[in-house]
Amino acid sequence: MGFQHEFSLKAKDDLLEIISYYADKKGTRQTAERFNRYVFEKISLICENPYMYPVHHNERLALLGIRFATVWRYLILYITNENTRIVTILRIIHGKRDLNKIT
Repeated sequence: MGFQHEFSLKAKDDLLEIISYYADKKGTRQTAERFNRYVFEKISLICENPYMYPVHHNERLALLGIRFATVWRYLILYITNENTRIVTILRIIHGKRDLNKIT
């Protein structure tokens, strides 16, 4: 049986900001909807097998056991709690961001 997922407040804000960017500034509403759909498809895969994606190579994130999956140019950063069987989506950020500066 798979894991459940939850979003941190920052991850919720990240997702809303990215969707707004695609809908309002970059592309169209369809692009924003497609991005949102791809994110949730990736989260479904993560919940089915949370260990299929690697621990991030950033030393600080690796020490915390933070894994990542990609959607377009964005990283979905998450941790897995084996006891509660919950995957927590910590952040959804652009891959070029300096990971040492995010919280």
